[in-house]
Amino acid sequence: MVLKTINPDVYTYNTLVDALCKEGKVKEAKSVLAVMLKACVEPNVITYNTLMDGYVLVYEVKKAKHVLNAMPLMGVTPNVHSYNIMIKGFCKSKMVDEALNLFKEMHQKNMVPTIVTYGSLMDGLCKSGRISYVWELIDEMHDRGIPADVITYNSLIDGLCKNGHLDRAIALFNKMKD
Repeated sequence: MVLKTINPDVYTYNTLVDALCKEGKVKEAKSVLAVMLKACVEPNVITYNTLMDGYVLVYEVKKAKHVLNAMPLMGVTPNVHSYNIMIKGFCKSKMVDEALNLFKEMHQKNMVPTIVTYGSLMDGLCKSGRISYVWELIDEMHDRGIPADVITYNSLIDGLCKNGHLDRAIALFNKMKD
């Protein structure tokens, strides 16, 4: 592109960062980000979200959190997707309390959680055996008018079964069928 005097834009760089991150090559993705900055192309929320996703993929959730914290310093406001990535990453790394802290932070910033936010938290809570908190999330979802979907129910039924609450899982399954 450069040889043909076609200057890459933020979308071009984001595509490269995304492809490298999906391959687990986060170090190389950071190099692309450095080239991007050197070329005076401003990264956007998608750039940083993609990088965080890459760190989560390779289980470097603390580095992903560093990116989240650095975004405002770079003039980029994290969005709901930014928080969803981090919540999923913390739950995946069995750091559910950190995920819950981010969930609270979302509320403090008046961000509206999505079905993905709730689903990630429920999955993490179920896997950590904290079933009682899951019911609170379901109530909150209901209060916010966010209907549970099949993925939410599947995760919850799986968590209930794995935590020895087979009767509740069967009752929820029957409710889901209705």
